[in-house]
Amino acid sequence: MTNWCLLAKGGMWLGPAASTSAQRHDAVFYTVLYVTGFFFFLVMALMLTFVVLYRRRKGQHPENAPTHNTGLEIAWTIIPLGVVTTFFVLGFRAFLEDDTPPANAEVIDVEAKQWFFNFTYPNGAQGDRLYLRRNQAVTLQLHSADVLHSLYIPAFRVQRNAVPGRTVLLWFEPTELGTYPVFCTQYCGDGHSRMTTEAEVLDDAAYQTRMAELANIFQDPVAKQPLPYVAVGQILYKTAGCAQCHTIDGTKGTGPTWLGLYKRDQQFSKPPDITLKASDDDAKWDAYLRESVLEPSAKVVKGYQDVMPSYKAQFSGSPYKDKKLAAMIEYMKSLDNYGPSGTPKYYKPLPVPKDAEAAATPPQATGGPTAGKTEPGKQLPPPLPAGPGPEGPRQK
Repeated sequence: MTNWCLLAKGGMWLGPAASTSAQRHDAVFYTVLYVTGFFFFLVMALMLTFVVLYRRRKGQHPENAPTHNTGLEIAWTIIPLGVVTTFFVLGFRAFLEDDTPPANAEVIDVEAKQWFFNFTYPNGAQGDRLYLRRNQAVTLQLHSADVLHSLYIPAFRVQRNAVPGRTVLLWFEPTELGTYPVFCTQYCGDGHSRMTTEAEVLDDAAYQTRMAELANIFQDPVAKQPLPYVAVGQILYKTAGCAQCHTIDGTKGTGPTWLGLYKRDQQFSKPPDITLKASDDDAKWDAYLRESVLEPSAKVVKGYQDVMPSYKAQFSGSPYKDKKLAAMIEYMKSLDNYGPSGTPKYYKPLPVPKDAEAAATPPQATGGPTAGKTEPGKQLPPPLPAGPGPEGPRQK
């Protein structure tokens, strides 16, 4: 279990430096700390000494004090000037190095949303956890889908704001294997305290293996066999950030619970006076779930706010993404209200793929001509019908 206390692995001031940027930061930090600490105690010691030596005693009278000492005045001007100039040079050099990523840095896209981070890797794989290679420089392309966020990794001594409508760059080079906490440090709403994840630094072999596993979530990384669509949907529920706002146990969250969502009467505040009933056909309900992921503002469940961003970028635009959307909807539908016999009242599972050929083809390279395409002979799940549908999954 990860200990999220910032002082859990460190001493009194800072934890162990786990990146080259942390090493530069600590060099400047401790230089300033020790030098200013030295002068603080020097001034305090002299002040107390003078208080004792030159206190007023009985029978003594004030004498004329010196009014000018050129040497002393020059000293207390030159010495502090030299100290602060040294601080400036050290800090400015570290700033330039931390603000200029190297040419060989690996680029990872980071989307911040209320309230989670989504990382997209060079091979097209996505997840809510940051995976890094030791001794490999990485540039994070930060952007926000809604409000101001901030990505902070204490062990790497790096932090940068994710600003809506702008792409902000942040680079560092991990040097130590391990798992490190990641925080959002801008108050971004009532779920701000839950906007945490982890950065895991791996060696080259483990990193490549993990990227291959992430690239195709439809295949079991251990058994190398296709996963049922509902199992994939359960993974996406956690990694796409849905769990931040939607519960699966019936409790209320920022958005409606997914438990019993399928075939449950829904009334909407936007547009008003529209209701979807449990008796409506399966096609209408499938369209409702699809629209709620891709166009969440089209229909808003009564009693909830219109705060969910669109997930078009993650769940549409390629056969691979379309299949991810189908798996997500399959998981929603599986959270059915079960009857007394323990069988679902409405949910009809899609058939489980029988061999590896039925698994989705993972994305190739980001931006490549074959990204997200399927090879000949590979089958996608039955297409979900298009059309209007009420609000279902709500994600702020």
